[in-house]
Amino acid sequence: MSNPIIRVLVVDDHKMFVEGVQAIFSNSSEIQIVDTIFDGKDVMSVVEKTPGVDIILLDINLPNINGLELTRLISKKYPNIKILILSMYNNAEYIREVLKEGASGYVLKNTDHEELLNA
Repeated sequence: MSNPIIRVLVVDDHKMFVEGVQAIFSNSSEIQIVDTIFDGKDVMSVVEKTPGVDIILLDINLPNINGLELTRLISKKYPNIKILILSMYNNAEYIREVLKEGASGYVLKNTDHEELLNA
């Protein structure tokens, strides 16, 4: 029996970073990127229009609505969607705050691809 496909939404304002995440996941038969978003204001509407999102890879620093606020909104409205924060900020305060608001995990952007896939 094969593993179910994990449907991932990638939210980051840096196109090159998003392309790198897409390249990492393109080699996985278990992960499908359903969409990419570059602006915080678009996240909720895309989630509403994209059924079956399992995980949102979410940057903290986004234009218009930041990742912390989006974590609050998503975790309240869509409690079954897991939120994995991807950030360059290695700051204990950020980590505690997003986990308190409903994120399932926090991964630094300088991690290697294996750690990201495992997360």
